[in-house]
Amino acid sequence: MTKPIRDQRFFRFWVTADWLLRHMLAAAFFVAAAMKILGLPYMVGLFDDLGASEGFRYLVAAAELLGAALLLSPKTAALGTALLMPMMVIAAFLHIFALGGGGVPALLLLTGLMMVGRPRLMPGPRHLDRALLERG
Repeated sequence: MTKPIRDQRFFRFWVTADWLLRHMLAAAFFVAAAMKILGLPYMVGLFDDLGASEGFRYLVAAAELLGAALLLSPKTAALGTALLMPMMVIAAFLHIFALGGGGVPALLLLTGLMMVGRPRLMPGPRHLDRALLERG
């Protein structure tokens, strides 16, 4: 029995939205990691203000690169999400409380990661989850 056209459009929309969000997040994390690796003055100053070493900056960049690469595949997106979410929680906390600035970029990335990770890390409506995981 075939699904109604309306359901097919619904699934296609969510599969496309999931693909687009995963790739946008991956691009954002690739850029953030590149900024850390290249030693842009803003990133160096940010880590200096926190009292973190240069090695820690490279470690965070490597984790961001790995997480971004994992986000690109629907089969490994859960692992990438699980790697990046704690980092973004800490980043948002540090930006808001320790650095005295706004944590809006970190919170936006965290929200996107939650949207990508929800069907992969938590149980939910099986028909939608199956569509995202199989076709993503």
